[in-house]
Amino acid sequence: GGVLSRAPDAGVVARLVRDLELAAGPDRDTIAEAIGRASSVPAVSALGKLADSADVDDARTAATLLAAHGSESPDAAHALAIARSLLAHRDATVRAQAAFALGTLGDKGAIDALVPLLHAGTDEAIDAATAIGRIAARIKDAAAARPLCDAARAPHSYVRASAFAALAVAHARCDDGALERHALESDPSDAVRSAAALAIVASPRGDADTRARVRCAAEDRSGAVATRCRTPVVAPSRTHAVAVYVIPDLASAPVPNGPYVLLLEDGSLHAGTSDRRGAVFDPVAPQGDLTLLRANEK
Repeated sequence: GGVLSRAPDAGVVARLVRDLELAAGPDRDTIAEAIGRASSVPAVSALGKLADSADVDDARTAATLLAAHGSESPDAAHALAIARSLLAHRDATVRAQAAFALGTLGDKGAIDALVPLLHAGTDEAIDAATAIGRIAARIKDAAAARPLCDAARAPHSYVRASAFAALAVAHARCDDGALERHALESDPSDAVRSAAALAIVASPRGDADTRARVRCAAEDRSGAVATRCRTPVVAPSRTHAVAVYVIPDLASAPVPNGPYVLLLEDGSLHAGTSDRRGAVFDPVAPQGDLTLLRANEK
């Protein structure tokens, strides 16, 4: 896959597509990943066929790999169309991955398609929030991130955290910033307070923000949150492909089709279900640390 991402040889892609027809189980995801990383029209066409498969695992893998085909890909428009179509897939795990991929592929129009997912299942909402923040940052339109303010009031802590982190990525705030300051000072979840701190530090709003940051840095019970409050935000300048194998508590090996929530270097969250290898692949992860969070937090 790494070689094909740099040298997308059409003959090799064609051979892998033939191999994929006979592959099953974990091997199928491994071959699909190699195909999907090739920046070529045949590779995206192969992902389109996987996306149309009756097999949910195939469709979810296709959705994950579409993010490798952003604006510089020769078939970016096709990849975008496939991702948008998968937002209506019958399976929530596929919809979540399609939403996450749109963070790389989508334009302002994609935000309208993502907003309903902010109020859907937890993984869909987490990934839709991350995607909206990335799109708003790419098109340099902080106002486009406005739907995230509603998601920041969601009952699930990771949805709130994802919304605040996405606001930080987009350099956007909610009205006068009271929502972010309230979350920083009183939300019971460390993940939410940390993400609210990111939003405040990325786009400060006067003395009220300064006072909230000072209190956080001195008094927050979590050292990680206090560090967020006192440390300037430095956005990662590069992305890279990464595969993460998900090993649950009390297990010694990756588990297929297991839940995960991944914290990325820029504070964004990526949630979903691992593939048949027990892995999650991200073609465009921000350079830096990755942390697996407890997927069952409320």
